[in-house]
Amino acid sequence: METKNQVSHETKKKTIKAPSPSKLKAYMDYEIPEYDFKVDGDDLEVDIPEFIAPDMDVQMLNLVKPRKEVTIVKTSFVNAVSASLLSSPDFHDRHDNTRLHLMELADKVIMYDPEFILKVGLYARRELNIRSVPNFILALASNRGQCRPFIKKYFNATIRLPSDWIDVAEIYQTLCDKTINFGSLPSALRKAMMIKFPEFDAYQLGNTLDELEELGNTLDELGNTLDELGNTLVELGNTLDEIEELGNILGELGNTMGKLGNTWDELGNTLDDFGNTLDELEELGNTMGKLCNTLEVRQHLG
Repeated sequence: METKNQVSHETKKKTIKAPSPSKLKAYMDYEIPEYDFKVDGDDLEVDIPEFIAPDMDVQMLNLVKPRKEVTIVKTSFVNAVSASLLSSPDFHDRHDNTRLHLMELADKVIMYDPEFILKVGLYARRELNIRSVPNFILALASNRGQCRPFIKKYFNATIRLPSDWIDVAEIYQTLCDKTINFGSLPSALRKAMMIKFPEFDAYQLGNTLDELEELGNTLDELGNTLDELGNTLVELGNTLDEIEELGNILGELGNTMGKLGNTWDELGNTLDDFGNTLDELEELGNTMGKLCNTLEVRQHLG
């Protein structure tokens, strides 16, 4: 007599069906994909710096400076901006001392508060009515990655005239940004300039065009002056050639005078010899005179 377990086991065996030929063929034709677990850069060597204790890491020490020291740095920057015009700086000159000093202080401030230098630039433009320093600060902030997120916020409020708009772009070219091509501007500054430009009215643009036209006339006058200077230099060159030719003539005359001097020396020597000969003849004459007198005396006595 079959047990209950044996019957259930046989029943389970009967319910298992073999796969159909079409499914079996599909399983056989299935291609296993090739997985690539290689990560880009596995072949690159990564320099892992040595561990530096937080109390010895210079960068960490800078980040945890007391609030008092940060305030001192910000105050120094504000004072430098306020007194910058006393030295008549040229922010287009890379070697200008005032420009270099402001850049040094601004970089220190950026470490703690990148937005602060733009706040100072806005204050200098609106409250102190300074133009050149805020333009320089905008250009510098556009060059520093930490400040670029705030350019759009402060550019529109700081720039008042089209000439300032142009000045910022010109100053930026002096910062030597090697991440972009020469003559290009970073996207943050370019977008801010595009947003600001439509806000200038026809009167402001007209004044700027008049200033540019006046500048063009000045450059034309300068060009004419340079042309006149060039003509003067050419005439001076011709005069120098004439002077050189006159010098050659004088040199030849000097040589001739030298030869003539030698001739005069020879003539003087000849005259000296002739004088000596005359002295000898005179002495001979005196001797002949004495001889004649002696002969006369003898004749009378004889």
